[in-house]
Amino acid sequence: MATYLILGSNSFSGAYFTNYLLKKRKKVIALSRSNFKKKVLNLNYDLKDKFVFRKFDLNNSKNSLNKIFKNFDDELIIINFAAQGMVAESWNNPEDWYETNILGQVKFIKKIMSMNLNLKKFIHFSTPEVYGSTNKHITESHAFSPSTPYAISRTCFDNHLMALYREFDFPTIITRTANVYGPTQDLYRIIPKTFMSILNKKKLTLHGGGKSIRCFIHMKDVCRALDSILDRGLLGETYHISTEESISIYDLVLKITKMMKVEFNDYIVEGIERTGKDHKYLLAINKIKAECKWSPSISLENGLSDCKRWILQNYSSLKKESLNYEHKK
Repeated sequence: MATYLILGSNSFSGAYFTNYLLKKRKKVIALSRSNFKKKVLNLNYDLKDKFVFRKFDLNNSKNSLNKIFKNFDDELIIINFAAQGMVAESWNNPEDWYETNILGQVKFIKKIMSMNLNLKKFIHFSTPEVYGSTNKHITESHAFSPSTPYAISRTCFDNHLMALYREFDFPTIITRTANVYGPTQDLYRIIPKTFMSILNKKKLTLHGGGKSIRCFIHMKDVCRALDSILDRGLLGETYHISTEESISIYDLVLKITKMMKVEFNDYIVEGIERTGKDHKYLLAINKIKAECKWSPSISLENGLSDCKRWILQNYSSLKKESLNYEHKK
């Protein structure tokens, strides 16, 4: 029987995939440096007795993995969602991003490799930020051109993993996923923050006027994609997970204001662009469609309606939460 180890299990993406596996009755060990969020922001709040959770910090792990894997003899599959996120903020304390996303991750892998575990797959949840700004749909072989400390840190560890695969057969598969969203997402992210700003009757700042272009993919589609990669993906390969529906941040916010039946100009102000921000990245998904038999199923319109429904149903609790990112080393 396989055990699934979710690293970064209390992140938005990690919590979603943990929940997905639990619904499929899989055996899960969940590791996260953060505690469980409040129930309104936590898909797994009522499922705590269904899996093993351990507090785990990549930068201060010491011998905790020995305790986690004591007398462990299952097949092991690791899905790695752990990373210091937030692109613009990585300029402020780049050493924190490099410490976690490079050194912490490298030490974790080194320890895993030394433990003689029956590791079958290591799925690394990476980012298209490694490519820099692109003007057309790009394949998984596109050259790296990172433009921020965040992107540089992710590029470095991606390269490290592939070197381990080539030289030591470390069972790596890398995924690069477009902008994820869905109910329970952190409120400082653009989709929930737009809904909440409107409900709070507060102005939302669009950096650079919202001209950057992105693809947004619902986490339910991402979970199905990861499942298909676990089932059919090949070791040593990279797979893009994205929709083929791109939109500017300006038009995304405009769409939400229309859904909420408010005037765009009453709630939006333009701000300066963030340093090093990529104008556009668009991921080709031909490879995952062909090799893993997956394609996205949730349109942006339906996905935004899902978010709106969640926020309206839980607004009395959500309005007490901050809409600003707070950096934690």
